[in-house]
Amino acid sequence: MVWQECGDSSLKYNIQCNGEWRQTDGRVAGGSPFLHITIEDFESGETTAAFFDRHRGELISSLRIDRVFEIRGNARGETAPDGRNYIHMEYLWQPSQNDCLYQVVEHTFRSRYYPDRDYGFIITAGVCEEYEARYGEQRTQILGSFKEYE
Repeated sequence: MVWQECGDSSLKYNIQCNGEWRQTDGRVAGGSPFLHITIEDFESGETTAAFFDRHRGELISSLRIDRVFEIRGNARGETAPDGRNYIHMEYLWQPSQNDCLYQVVEHTFRSRYYPDRDYGFIITAGVCEEYEARYGEQRTQILGSFKEYE
């Protein structure tokens, strides 16, 4: 397995990924393990927990309710190895009847380097349920490798 650094220099983040994982727009996964990174603005004065609640509500309303299951999240947050707080969410998702049932994990971070723009990153990684044993550890490694830099 070949790991490489992926990222966006204009938004100043990087994350470790490998060739087996597909970077996607968040709508189509195509049976592969997938990684999707979203950048969303916080509303004025919005806390990270409120941002998470709003994102969770938008996720539920945007997905077909018969294709998303068991949404769980920890709005209290957790601490990343770099000391930054993030919110962890998990759910099962089936993009279409022809797709597998994905086990999806999302981590939501608040950006800490841009005081003139209050935004957050939502890092989503999913694997087909039947491949959880094969890709679950990689997913944890990918999510844990996310770094934002100045």
